[in-house]
Amino acid sequence: MRTYVNTLLLLSAVLAIASCQLGQDNNEQTEAQPLVFHRSYTHLKNQTHLQLAFGSCLNQEEDAPIFDAIKSAQPDLFLMVGDNAYADIYRDDVTRMRVAYNDLSELLASQHLPFPIEAVWDDHDYGTNDGGRDWKHKESAEQIFLDFWQVSSDDERRQRPGIYFQQRLQLDGAEVQIIYLDTRYFRSDLKETDSREPGKERYVPTDDPEATMLGAAQWTWLEAQLATPADYRLLVSSVQFIAIGHGWEGWKNMPSERQRLFDLLDEYAIEDLVILSGDRHRGALYAAETDGGRRVIEITASPLNRGVLREEEDGPFRIGSTFTQNNFGVVSIDAQTGQMVLSLNDIDGQLLNQYVAQHGE
Repeated sequence: MRTYVNTLLLLSAVLAIASCQLGQDNNEQTEAQPLVFHRSYTHLKNQTHLQLAFGSCLNQEEDAPIFDAIKSAQPDLFLMVGDNAYADIYRDDVTRMRVAYNDLSELLASQHLPFPIEAVWDDHDYGTNDGGRDWKHKESAEQIFLDFWQVSSDDERRQRPGIYFQQRLQLDGAEVQIIYLDTRYFRSDLKETDSREPGKERYVPTDDPEATMLGAAQWTWLEAQLATPADYRLLVSSVQFIAIGHGWEGWKNMPSERQRLFDLLDEYAIEDLVILSGDRHRGALYAAETDGGRRVIEITASPLNRGVLREEEDGPFRIGSTFTQNNFGVVSIDAQTGQMVLSLNDIDGQLLNQYVAQHGE
């Protein structure tokens, strides 16, 4: 009887050890791998074509099936141009922002994205709705942003306030400059509306000559970037630049700042600047001209997974309608032919609207 009991005890121990080991193996297999952003663009020097995709307004707590269509577009890189997570800080609790970024990490890791990602922020990953330079947690938000996006310790963004930076991509026979602006860290207060009529829903243009979108240091930096040679230029602004038909956030709320950028394009003879924006939870295409007759094109892509039904808005400078369903943008540049194609696509990758331009014409 004693031998039988000992045998049962030994068998139970063996089974327990095996079960524990199996559990460990399963945990190792199912544990999410840390998200690593691989950024390499050296392959572009062997091609004459650049395919860039971008989007904004991504709720990290919801599914994002639109990434299947984005992967099918086979972009060389993907830009997340703001509200990349809804990480607003309430009651001074910065922990909530960290949790939001952890959820975003899991979401992006689950998509197995095969392309590099670059990012700027907008208000909700800055930490407060419509926030500007007076946001008291902006330094903490900046460090969390830079850490999450794995910005290296020797990067210029680690050396000074603000997340603005520039990138130069070398194609076979052409150079593409991408300028990423920070429209939050230095932006002065907006002028609140005096009514709720269409076009004045929340804000109205200010006549304050001291109002700033970028702050003095970023303006100096931006002018220096525009003064350097490049064959094609893209400018990333988390908020809309050209659009003036609504009462929400945008460069239109600071007309002198908007005009200042137009004037710089004339001063440095920059043709066909392409602006990429988000924020609005509606996608659209826009085109305008500087006082000197230089074309400026803007494509707004928003949201990635926060689509809502909204009525149409006034559209000076707009090309076609706006689209409030989930969408993403694609900018294609053919350095051989000089053709630039700006496309707005829905969740299935179907074309919603498109603008084709011949560079310099």
